[in-house]
Amino acid sequence: MKKILIADDSPVVRQMIAFMVKKMGYQPLLAADGLEAAEITFKEGPHLVISDIEMPKMNGFQLCRLLKSDELTKDVPLAILTSKEGVTDKFWGMDTGAERYILKNSKSRETQRVIRQLMEENRAYEPRVHREISLWEIIEKVNNTFDKKLLESKLVNQIHQAIFEVHNLKEGILKLSEIYKKVLGYSLSCFYFNCDSESRMIFNLAEALTETSFREIKHAIYRLAEVEGHLIEDQVETEIEGSFGDISGTVSNEHFFVQPLSSQAVQFGFLAFYTRDPLKIPNQAKKLFKVTRQASNLVIDNLLMNEQIRLLSVIDNLTQIYNRRHFMEYFVKELDRCKRLSLKVSVILIDIDDFKQVNDVHNHLSGDLVLKDVAQLIKASIRKMDIPARYGGEEFICLLPETSVEEAILVSERIRASIETFTFYTYDKQPINITVSVGICHSADKVQLNDPLEWIKMADTRLYHAKRTGKNRVCH
Repeated sequence: MKKILIADDSPVVRQMIAFMVKKMGYQPLLAADGLEAAEITFKEGPHLVISDIEMPKMNGFQLCRLLKSDELTKDVPLAILTSKEGVTDKFWGMDTGAERYILKNSKSRETQRVIRQLMEENRAYEPRVHREISLWEIIEKVNNTFDKKLLESKLVNQIHQAIFEVHNLKEGILKLSEIYKKVLGYSLSCFYFNCDSESRMIFNLAEALTETSFREIKHAIYRLAEVEGHLIEDQVETEIEGSFGDISGTVSNEHFFVQPLSSQAVQFGFLAFYTRDPLKIPNQAKKLFKVTRQASNLVIDNLLMNEQIRLLSVIDNLTQIYNRRHFMEYFVKELDRCKRLSLKVSVILIDIDDFKQVNDVHNHLSGDLVLKDVAQLIKASIRKMDIPARYGGEEFICLLPETSVEEAILVSERIRASIETFTFYTYDKQPINITVSVGICHSADKVQLNDPLEWIKMADTRLYHAKRTGKNRVCH
């Protein structure tokens, strides 16, 4: 005969429901408080638990959390029994894992309907029992459950707090890695995302691993990423936080833990953690990641959205490189840095030759296509640390930090040659040839180092000289 446990501190309520359960053909088990109900559940294995909310020693919500968190009793069907009709009580009842909410003032027929429905839905459930479990062991389980819930709540709160403490994606990832380190004690973390045609990886070395170990771990993460559906290209932008050292690590699957990241149900990346000691990734830690996954996704989603908003304010809409305002702001800071550290710096100003003819002969849509292609050719010809921007109209400008005049000439010639040999097409798919003239200003020039307008004026003068002396050339 299947058994149903009724937990309520009222003898009248217990006996009334017990009579109903017995009449339905089930064996009633009775408990006067939450702790007794937990002991009976572990030792007797009921097929359904009906629990009051307000009980001595342990309330109904706590009983539900305990039973749903234990491997032995996690599948037992639960119904919350109470005289309260408050929305908050219903929320907590369902949140703790209860399947149904029964009001004490419900008619007998309604209560029987709920019981019958639960027993039918869970007819395949077979209880597991632990008859030798002691009361002290149950109390220890209760304490562990509450400690775990407290830890989960603390982690989720810290992750949510990160939204207000960080200002960009990189800071956010490092903050999340720092929070998760409290759970895992990892040796290395890796964040990867791929969205809106941009991919990026950020590694954080919590231990001073050797470069050889790092490369092996990196390749292992690439393999794990493929399992998660991410094919990482070799040219992905990669950043490394921390320093290499003399610590070696073994590489095998049990040393890794991967948490997928998603936004609006679309997976866009993952957080991967490596530890030299696989025992540092217990099952409880993995469960914590599941609990905190939604909070992590929210933080990263919010940071990505802020990043997109920021890019909209600094990127030229047509050419998709930096706009003039952002360039000038960055230029001022870079000149100050170069002055303080006595570093070389160069600026190149680029103008498309006879661009007016492109618009007049082939229309402005063709002119837009030329501007976009020129911008991408410039971007492909410089380093990642260099700053390209559309200065205005058909003019482009590039800031080359830590670059001598000789190096700036090489970069300028590379840009000029790549544009001269590239086949451009009009809006009507007609091939056309485009050339550019380039003027350079560098730190060896007699200009005020902290006045960006003086630099641009000098570069513009040399650009004008390149135009006057035949175009399609570099003047320095």
